[in-house]
Parts: sequence; C-alpha cells; structure tokens
Amino acid sequence: MNTLSLWGIALSRLDFLNETSYVYTYLRYEDFLEKKASADDIDGISNFLNSVDDGIATIILAETKPHTIKMSLRSTKSDVDVSAIAKAFGGGGHKKAAGATITGKTIEEVKEEIVACINTGSTQVA
Repeated sequence: MNTLSLWGIALSRLDFLNETSYVYTYLRYEDFLEKKASADDIDGISNFLNSVDDGIATIILAETKPHTIKMSLRSTKSDVDVSAIAKAFGGGGHKKAAGATITGKTIEEVKEEIVACINTGSTQVA
C-alpha cells in the first residue's frame, strides 16, 4: 500500500513544467515519512509516466532526504536528449533515460533551474 499511496501523491501533482512541454511531478520528504515509504517505492514511476503522450519528456523530483533530491528523466521522443539536463546537474544516463542526485537545494530551486536549463539550452546550472 505504501507504494500505491506514494504513486497517488505523485500522480495528483502531475503537471507541465512551467511553459515547457515537459511533464513533471514531485514528492517531498514529508510524503515519504507520511506514507512510511522509501525511495525504492517510486522505482518504476518514471517509466510509467513516460507513456503520457501530452509531453515530450517526464521529470520526477523526489526529495528522498531533507535537501536531497533524486531527479529522474525519461523520454520516448527521438529529438529529445534528457541526459543533457541530467548532466547539467552532475548526473548522467543516456538520451532517453537519465537522472541526477542534487543536494543542498529545495524542489522549487531545482525546478527553476531545470526550466532555465531547458529554455536556454544550457548545460550548466547555478
């Protein structure tokens, strides 16, 4: 039940990332505590959300510890390289599946930096 409850929270927050065509959602550390869940409980949600046809890619931000955010990116579009975003945050992966772990920032800060990265095509963040 913990996994389904956590996925329910993530699905309820599903939205477009500001003015981009990226679909995103997030989970706060408090969500994990409330549902007595772990980071392992969200494995697979990136791939599941990647089937959403409305966007060009999906981004999941999960605060697995205070100010530690696990970012997962997925895309099925041939002209989208999600690894470029992950690399900007010190992560890696490949064109269609990538991720990063960001420390010392809030979800809101990371979200703003992702939007800036997408809009400017930058491979560096503050």
